[in-house]
Amino acid sequence: MANMNAAGLETTSAALAPDCVLTGAGDVADPDFVEDLVAQASSRFGVVDGLVNTVSITRPAMIDKMTLLQWDQVIRPH
Repeated sequence: MANMNAAGLETTSAALAPDCVLTGAGDVADPDFVEDLVAQASSRFGVVDGLVNTVSITRPAMIDKMTLLQWDQVIRPH
C-alpha cells in the first residue's frame, strides 16, 4: 500500500497480516518513489504479479475556482 498519509497507512496496515502487506508513504506520481516501492515488494514477496491502482484526489471546488496547484494535485495521479 502506498499513500501520502503515513498515519493512515499505519492504521490500515495494523488491521492486516504483517507478512502480507508492505506500506510506503509517498507520492505515486513520483517515479523514484514507485521504483523503490516495487523493488521493496519484489525483495520481500518475490515476483510482483499484479497491481491495483486506486489513486484519487478531490478538491471541493469548481474547476474555475481552483488554483493551478489544486488542479495539478487532482489530475496528476490519474
